[in-house]
Amino acid sequence: MNSIATTNSEVLEYIKSLSVLVVEDEEVMRLLYSILFEDMFGKMIFASNGEEGYEKFISDKIDVIITDYNMPLMNGLQMSAKIRNIDKDIPIILVSAINEIDVIVEALHLN
Repeated sequence: MNSIATTNSEVLEYIKSLSVLVVEDEEVMRLLYSILFEDMFGKMIFASNGEEGYEKFISDKIDVIITDYNMPLMNGLQMSAKIRNIDKDIPIILVSAINEIDVIVEALHLN
């Protein structure tokens, strides 16, 4: 039982060390992400569109990206493609209410 506790502790410590970039154009959703994850991750960085998200990815050390799809200036998929050109391994979570098959297929091809 002790090894499980140590493993859980190590996992929680690792999660707490992560920097998460949240790219979301709606202020209410950014606030919701902040409330949900502020105690979970070590650092949360917010951007209000894909262009700003890409810039923050370049300027900050980011471990995980959570992004909306539909945003002004650059959508989440376009931003993800630009980021994939630099870092093929960074986890990117694309969040959206869309159900367009071509967008879903394009997102899957980025992995």
